[in-house]
Amino acid sequence: MNIDPAFLQQLQKIYSKLDDQQAIIYQALRRRVWTLESGWFNGRFHKTIGDRYVREAYPIPVISIIGLCDIEVHFDKVSILTRLEREMALARNFDSFVHFDFIARSGDDDTLIFYEPGMTIPEMKKNITDSEEPEVEFEFRFGSDVTGRQIFEFADSLRIDGFYR
Repeated sequence: MNIDPAFLQQLQKIYSKLDDQQAIIYQALRRRVWTLESGWFNGRFHKTIGDRYVREAYPIPVISIIGLCDIEVHFDKVSILTRLEREMALARNFDSFVHFDFIARSGDDDTLIFYEPGMTIPEMKKNITDSEEPEVEFEFRFGSDVTGRQIFEFADSLRIDGFYR
């Protein structure tokens, strides 16, 4: 297989940025009492324009804070994925999270969305109630310029609020 050297150079440039961002976040988290793992993973689904779902074949760096959340470093954002049991999600007041960019979906199916920007919290709770899902996964999305300290502080707030992974 012949691969254009210019293409490889472009890939190197793109993936170096992801690798650098992952390292910055990892360094901010490693001095804490959490157990961390990191690696490169693929296979997530994302919604395209036109509401179609596409499986991502390309890998992205992921840092796992064991028992709490996964931190995904994307090309255009950093996401924190965490979960709540169905009953906790239904009982919870989400007022402190409405100013964050987040999605709530099935814990098992990336395409079963309970909440996305533009919806209301009562709509999210109705969608959860109407499903039989035992867990709700939350994906909180931050700009790619988010700092390691901001990620730490947000993850710590999730721990305090009873979220888990």
